[in-house]
Amino acid sequence: MENNKDKQPEDALILAYFKAEQLTAGELAAVEEWLQDESNNVQAMEIVQVWELSGLASPAYVDTGAGLSSVLSRAGLKSGGSQARKSDWLTHAIAASILIVMACCLWFYSRQRDAERIINAATVQPTLTHLPDSSAVILRKGSNIRYLNSAFTQSSHMRMVLLEGEAYFDVESDSLRPFVVRTPDTKIRVVGTKFTVKTTEQEGTHVYVTEGTVEVVQNRDKYIVKEGQQISVSPGINIRAEPLDVNKLYWHSQTFTFNNDSLSYVFTALERELNVVFRFSDPGIGGCKLNATFSRQSLDTILSVIAKTHHLDIKNRNGTFLVSGKGCH
Repeated sequence: MENNKDKQPEDALILAYFKAEQLTAGELAAVEEWLQDESNNVQAMEIVQVWELSGLASPAYVDTGAGLSSVLSRAGLKSGGSQARKSDWLTHAIAASILIVMACCLWFYSRQRDAERIINAATVQPTLTHLPDSSAVILRKGSNIRYLNSAFTQSSHMRMVLLEGEAYFDVESDSLRPFVVRTPDTKIRVVGTKFTVKTTEQEGTHVYVTEGTVEVVQNRDKYIVKEGQQISVSPGINIRAEPLDVNKLYWHSQTFTFNNDSLSYVFTALERELNVVFRFSDPGIGGCKLNATFSRQSLDTILSVIAKTHHLDIKNRNGTFLVSGKGCH
């Protein structure tokens, strides 16, 4: 028997089905066949949650009566209670399954919007918050997460948040309720682990795993990212897991770690994370190597160690640091 999971309709088509929008006979058949697999019902619920959290949903957009009548009709039943010609028990079992999903989705549509929670990071320093399941989240400045209270109840099938910007997650383990982070182009699914997600319109989504394993889903493709790895999902690049660059996590770890790294890499990391600029008097300086770890230390301290290690002179000239000395050729 062919696996219905391999024939999943597009998310937009599934959502259109539950919104009682006009579909072709072929589209109706595809969605209803996919829903026959009970395991797909959870995924259908997730699609509805994402739609609601995205701000596109509103009770005013949904005619619940029409939606219910439409699905009853599609299942082979009349809304007035009389049975259609199909009396086969399997047909009615499928119809019951569809109605259960529809009832749940209509509940999502009609509930009050104050059930949605939005957490913003408006301060210069990263913002620490705890979700209802005790998972910890650190948000970078200008970032936010959204979630529904219902997603963190014991009766929910998954714990889901929508992310805009960048955040570090320390997820409480719960094998019965996976934790899902949604970005505009990617889904990150975990049970209990520590990882960072960065998403921007220009660069796509980046995932950095510091503990455990995560599953990254983009379109229909799935990628496993293990502890000590990172992955980038953006248009036009080859998607694959790579060794983790821990210095890209400085914004919340407050630690730089350099293991025989070139000064070109070191100064690039400092520029990116501390918003400073460096200029070399000799390009060969970038070839010098550094072994050091800096935890919660000032920029002045970091530059002093680098200067002493390689006998360099580093001076601040109107916000630009000039690095002079002999290069390592």
